[in-house]
Formats: sequence, C-alpha cells, structure tokens
Amino acid sequence: MWRHRPDLFRYLREDLAAGIVTFLIALPLCLGIAHASGAPLEAGIITGVVAGLLVTWLSGGERGISGPAAGLTVIVAQSLDQIGSYPAFLSAVVLAGLIQIIFGILKAGTISAFVPAAVIKGMLAAIGLILILKQIPHALGYDLDYEGDETFSQLDAHTTLTELRYSLEAISPGALLLSVCAITLLIAWRSKRAQQWTFFRTIPGPLFVVVLGVLWNQGWQHLDYRLLIADEHMVNLPFLREPKDFYQQLAFPDFRYWSHGITVQLALMLATVASLETLINIEAVDKLDPRRLITSGNRELIAQGVGNLVTGLIGGVPMTSLVIRSAANINAGAKTRMASFFHGVLLLICVIFMTPLLNQIPLAALASILIVTGAKLCQLNHFTELYRRGPSQWIPYIITLLAVLFTDLLTGVLVGMMLGFYFVVRSNFKTAFTLTKRGSHYLLRLQKNATFLNKAPLREVLQSIEPRSYVIIDGTRAQFIDADIKETIDDFVASGPYRLIEVELKEVPGMDDLFP
Repeated sequence: MWRHRPDLFRYLREDLAAGIVTFLIALPLCLGIAHASGAPLEAGIITGVVAGLLVTWLSGGERGISGPAAGLTVIVAQSLDQIGSYPAFLSAVVLAGLIQIIFGILKAGTISAFVPAAVIKGMLAAIGLILILKQIPHALGYDLDYEGDETFSQLDAHTTLTELRYSLEAISPGALLLSVCAITLLIAWRSKRAQQWTFFRTIPGPLFVVVLGVLWNQGWQHLDYRLLIADEHMVNLPFLREPKDFYQQLAFPDFRYWSHGITVQLALMLATVASLETLINIEAVDKLDPRRLITSGNRELIAQGVGNLVTGLIGGVPMTSLVIRSAANINAGAKTRMASFFHGVLLLICVIFMTPLLNQIPLAALASILIVTGAKLCQLNHFTELYRRGPSQWIPYIITLLAVLFTDLLTGVLVGMMLGFYFVVRSNFKTAFTLTKRGSHYLLRLQKNATFLNKAPLREVLQSIEPRSYVIIDGTRAQFIDADIKETIDDFVASGPYRLIEVELKEVPGMDDLFP
C-alpha cells in the first residue's frame, strides 16, 4: 500500500551509517564488475557515483541502490568486442539511456506488476544463496574470482561450486578467523539482549565489522604473524595522487557511431535487458522494505534512463537497480534515500582522497556482511507459507530459486514467470466453466471470463455429452465470452440435431448474432 514518504533529514545518523556500509560493499563490486566487463576500472566507480548522486533523487524508491550490474557484464563484454572501441560503446550507452526514458514515458514500467509474488520470493531466496556461496571464498581468503560475479558459470571457466571447492583447499587462517568473528558479531548485534544497550542500537553492526577489519592486521602484527591477512585479500583500489587524476581517466562517447546499425542494435539490447532487470529488482526491493513503500516502475525507468545517459557521457558502464546492495542498505538500517546519496558521495570522495585507507579493509570483513545479508534473504518461512497455499505457489518458488542459482537473475526470473503463467492458464482451464449431469440433462455454466485459452477443453467437454440429451448453456455468470468460445458453442448447437441433442441458451452474451 502507498504511504507517506519519510522526512529526509529526520534519520541522518542512521542513513549516514547505512550509506557508509553500502559504500564499502559497493566499492569492490563496482571495480569488479567493470573489470569483468572489459571496461576501465574507473568506469564502475563513475557509474556508482552517478547512481548515488543523481538517480537517487529521480527514483521513486526510498531504500533502493543503483549501480553497475553483474547481470550486464557478459553483454557489455560482448558489445565491446563487437563495436571495437570504448568511446563507440559509450555512444550506445547514451542511446540506451534515451530508449529507457522513452520506455518510462510509454508506461512500460507496469510490466513489473505481472511478476508473481512466488517468483519474487524465489528470486530473493536465490540471491541470498548466491551471496552466501559467492562470498564464502572471500571469507576464507581465496579471492581469485572478481567481486560481483553473480552468475553460476564464471568468466574464469569456474562455477560457483568449483570455486567453493577450491577455496576450501586454500584457506587463509587470518581471513577465516576474522570472518567467524565478524559473522558472530553481526548475529549477536541484532539479538534482543544486545539491542537493550544504547551502544548496539546506535552503532550499526556492519560498520563496526569494517572498523574491526581495518584494525585486524594492526593488532596481529604484534601478536601472531600467522593471522595476518595478505595484501591480495584486501580491497585493492587504484591510487590517485591528485584529484585531477580522476578527471584525466574519464572517457567520452564518440557520437559518429550513432549512424552505425550495430550501435542502435546494442543500445536496444542494453536498454531492454537493463530495464527488465530494473523492474524485477524494484519489485524485490519493495518486498524487503519493512514499510512496503511502492516504487513506480515508470518513474524508475526514466530515472535509470537519465542515469545511463549521464554515465555514458562521462565514461561509465551501464547501470540498473540492484537487489544485493539494496538489501545490504536496508540491513544496515537505512531509512530514506539519503543513505543512497551518502554512498554516492563517499564513492566520489574516498576514491579520490582516501584510497590508502580503503585498501586496508580485508575482503573477508565485507564478505561477512554479505553472508549475513544473504542469510536474511533465505527465509524458510516464505517456503512454508507458499507450500500451504499449494503447488501453484511453491513450485514456481522452487524453480525460480534453482534457475537463478544455476543461470543468472534475468534468465531465472523469466523461467519462473513462464511457470507462473502456466499455473494461471491451468487454473483458468478449470474455472472457466463447469458441467453437471443429471440423467440425460446437462448444465454447462460459463464462469466469469471464457477466452480462446478455454477453447480446447470446452470442445472436449461438449464432445463428451451423450446423444439424445438436453443441454442448457448458462451464461448468466459470464462477464466476457471470447469469439472463439462463441464459435465453439455455435458449432455444437449446429451439430445438435445430428446427435439428437437439444440445446437451450440462457443469457449467453453476444450469441444473438449467431442465432437470429
């Protein structure tokens, strides 16, 4: 249901703390996704900054986070190979942003309302499992795959499961101990007993875990070198000596490529995929929001379109709304969109001025935060609730979960939606009409809407009526009868005399033209 938007300046302390945590999680993901896409590392940061500083205010969502999406890495990498240069690719990103704005103006955002709730819950559970499985290697100190790799089949030819197996064979004692301490702290932090203390209510647990990670190596240097975390298991940002270095790394689009067919083709593909992911993601984020604020899909498409237009103009990779970072933002205690804005400000400031400090954060600390976030997304009570509602609910949930887990987010959700639509059609088959029999008398009652989808089962039912019968076709409860259904009834009435079947039509709308 719709509710009033909260006062932006009422929760500055909570939003700043959540923004810091979200920024720390988003930072390595922005770099990793840019790296996996074959784009310059700074391109991911640029996209995160534009998302935080600009899209935050254009979006209708309060707690959602946007940025470079792992689901677009393969498309971006393939696009760069096809178009041949990064400036040419940026021109396609700008055009994709314009197309997304047009999608929003044309009200294409209503598509998200057609995603079944069971599919959304299955997607959230799958994302939770992906977070846990993907972050376990980082929590153990095995960090060969790039941050933000959310698909089952990775670009390094490994899979989620093989990466997990390799990580168990190369455990870093320091990273493992830090992860265990961090996860234990995060779980205890939210306990009822801990929340009775002002300190635990005031300081977000994830922020404390990050500080603990920064101090980790400082402490163990004087106690036990074996528990030190190696440099390759730390956040690794490119060091900028002066602020102007960041500007010098910006790239700009070459609009001469707009006349090329490949540019238009890539722009359409980017706009379509990014829009679908965004619409699916905002539905999921709305489910996570404790206040159940509803995000306008049309407004979100326009916001994302403007974001991609701007990020394309200054050298960034495409963006979408994001479930994982949004979930981490909500989990960190964000109250309003100021948390997303703070995360964008911090991306800009810290990357330019504070990279040495950020490079002291162990990836194990960030992995622990994401593992706990993933565990909260995998709620068993969702499955038990859907199981009680029947197969039409829990089967799409399970199939969506498995499809997202073993493919990618967009493919998995589309599979779940197709299965959900199957159950809708199947249910419609059963409820569109009923046939009752008493002796040689039959009553065929049409219910609510009878469409062409019901043509085949209706024909079978009518063919099952025995010769020398009396049939009443009752349409008093029907609100809509499709022309195909009327034609099927007409054929049955016309064949009645040959089978010695007498038919009586009772308030069947639109049949007067068939029987003058």
